[in-house]
Amino acid sequence: MSSIADTKTDKPRSAYWDNIKGLLIALVVFAHCIYAFTGKPVNHYIVGCIYFFHMPAFVFVSGFFSKSKNASGAASLVRLLAAYVLLTAVHTVMALAAGKSPHIITPYYSAWYLLAIIIWRLVTPYFAKIKWIIPIFIAVSLLAGFWPAIDNRFALARLIGFYPFFLAGYFLSAESSEKLINTGHLKKLLIAAAALAAAAVIAFFSVRKLGVGLGDLLFKAYGDGIAKHFVGRIAVFAAASLCIAAILLLSVKFHIPILTKAGKNSLAIYLIHRPLTLILNRFLAPLSAPMQLAAAAVFTVLSLLLLGSDFVSGILDSILSFFTDAFMLSDGGSKRKRIIGRIVACLLVFALLAAPLARYAINFFLK
Repeated sequence: MSSIADTKTDKPRSAYWDNIKGLLIALVVFAHCIYAFTGKPVNHYIVGCIYFFHMPAFVFVSGFFSKSKNASGAASLVRLLAAYVLLTAVHTVMALAAGKSPHIITPYYSAWYLLAIIIWRLVTPYFAKIKWIIPIFIAVSLLAGFWPAIDNRFALARLIGFYPFFLAGYFLSAESSEKLINTGHLKKLLIAAAALAAAAVIAFFSVRKLGVGLGDLLFKAYGDGIAKHFVGRIAVFAAASLCIAAILLLSVKFHIPILTKAGKNSLAIYLIHRPLTLILNRFLAPLSAPMQLAAAAVFTVLSLLLLGSDFVSGILDSILSFFTDAFMLSDGGSKRKRIIGRIVACLLVFALLAAPLARYAINFFLK
């Protein structure tokens, strides 16, 4: 089984890190359940609180587990690419069924993260050799907001905006991680409380004084009010970093029911939950905000239990392994299996590209 952060590595399982990933994937699912209803004040504030730190934290964890040769090896990258193509295929079918024009170069919803990890793992071993690389990319991220052309095409805005967090996780050594885990409980609690308090102050200042939200400040162009959005992006970097520090300090190294297993199998939850939440949104739309929150909580728990089970994760693992083995030249699979896998994968990619073009052609001739 594999998680979104440490896809197919040889690292031994760590309940400490699985608990962090379990918490983060739970927040991802919950926020996606109510994201479409942020017009209601309570949903707006809850989603805002989650969004300003949960993806930076996920990216940070992914960076930490991307240091091994296996993580940046061909098999791991092909596996992530297979996951990206499969998730994009599902969203493309849903878009066509809804009468929408499918995307070609813009990742659907949470699929951007899979594409980003592939690129980050390819380039980071080279960038990591540059001195002061994290401050450099923080500056690049801040400057990128001035160019509206840097958008979600090929997930470029997110690639730039979140990359400093990936680098921070990449540079966190196993020794430093162990030292952090074994720090005294009281000391960790006090530091974590101070970090969360400081993050809350920064978030309050950004929302109330600057009048900017926190959910998309790392990747949306500044637009009107450039100065306040520029300061807001700095605030997100600061607040998210403090929250990541607090999460690292508060996580425990013993098994937590449901949560640890969800962290272990977070890839399955990540891939499967988003199409389901889009369907769920149709049923939640007529409900009041408290009912939407209650339904989102129930769905989140069910997702952790079912989608995060070894059974579901095992099925997904077999599917991804089928495509991965098919494209790897040196694997133990049969030649027939590799040929079939490559044909299926090529047809799938072709269908993803051909579907939007066919729709545009039909619309053109029907006009």
